[in-house]
Amino acid sequence: MAAQTLDTPYLIIGAGPAGSAAAITLARAGKQVTLVDMRDFPREKVCGDGLITDSLNALQRLGIELPAEGYYHSKGVLMYSPNGKYCEFDTEALCYPRIDLDLRLLEAAKAAGVDFRPHYRLRRVEQADGRFGAVEFVHTESKESLTVRAEQLLLATGARSEPLKLFGVCQRERPSAIAARAYFRVPAAVAREFDKIIVVYHQAILPAYGWIFPQADNTYNIGVWDIYRKGDDGKGGEIRSVNELWKVFIETFPPAVRLLANAEQLGPLKGAPMRLNLEGADFYKQNLLVIGEAAGTTYAFSGEGIGKALESGILAAECLLEAAPEATPEQVGARYAKRLVAQCAHRFRTYEVAQHWLSKPFLCNLVTRQVQRKGYLKRQMEGIFEERVDCEAVFSVPSLIRSFVS
Repeated sequence: MAAQTLDTPYLIIGAGPAGSAAAITLARAGKQVTLVDMRDFPREKVCGDGLITDSLNALQRLGIELPAEGYYHSKGVLMYSPNGKYCEFDTEALCYPRIDLDLRLLEAAKAAGVDFRPHYRLRRVEQADGRFGAVEFVHTESKESLTVRAEQLLLATGARSEPLKLFGVCQRERPSAIAARAYFRVPAAVAREFDKIIVVYHQAILPAYGWIFPQADNTYNIGVWDIYRKGDDGKGGEIRSVNELWKVFIETFPPAVRLLANAEQLGPLKGAPMRLNLEGADFYKQNLLVIGEAAGTTYAFSGEGIGKALESGILAAECLLEAAPEATPEQVGARYAKRLVAQCAHRFRTYEVAQHWLSKPFLCNLVTRQVQRKGYLKRQMEGIFEERVDCEAVFSVPSLIRSFVS
């Protein structure tokens, strides 16, 4: 079997949103970057495909424009509570399949000069003199070996624990949540009735939630996600079958039943684990920075992780570019971790509060009813989607009281 050896200043492992965002930022600054992924693109990625404000802002920073014919611009967001009532939010959101978004990001990285190496699986890493040195990959098809020697590494391998363990940055092997989704195409007349993003706190699947996201060409991404609940000892936790939750959702949630009555399923149901709330991994070690979902950049409240993954990749690259020549890798890593926490940690904590509230039937029903009044709470909830408002201030007793009078 043939073996290759490559020297590069920057090695990024994982070409999803975080890895590609970091690669684009570094390459446009004139840096030589090697980007490695287990798969070639386009490739499917289990996701709700929703792009909210933080995602759109990050894509704008990267200069990524979405083709008008490829995405769906939702006319709003509907949130259903366990009692079957719903409220509506007037907020901008796009739906764009990850298979297309990730390819677009990768193409921008390659256009900036990034050396992309697909079909390579991470196998081994060497350490010497207090830093990671040679990283060995094996080709998934030819089985040839690729050894990359890099000055700086960025790990963007998603929720899988194996790469985190290999680099010694895994704090928790188990992911935080799991999601599953499938695509459907429906008759045009039916699609016209379902022109908004739908988020569902359905009584039959709580504390999990379901979603119905419209796509282009009368198609829909329909899925569920479930957060693992800790056991009494804080180590275990209940694991429900996400496939069963999804089946219950589409068979018992009335709008889903109506939407899918004459629908064509486009491919099988697919699931994936997730890491939430900036938990479960160290953000840096030696000359390695951990970015994207590997660092837990998915929200507990919405399950949205694209925006913060993009932001973490951009932030990591900026920390590397701004580092003084005499700065040690540990100093750069500590700066990245500090800025990531300062930029995101409070919002993740408060979104966890929001998720806790909305997973409780009584509170979710109450919030929905108060939002229907189209006053204070509706404005605040729209501000949450647009990252203008602090969840902790909204999901509180004083806020609910205020919603009765304003």
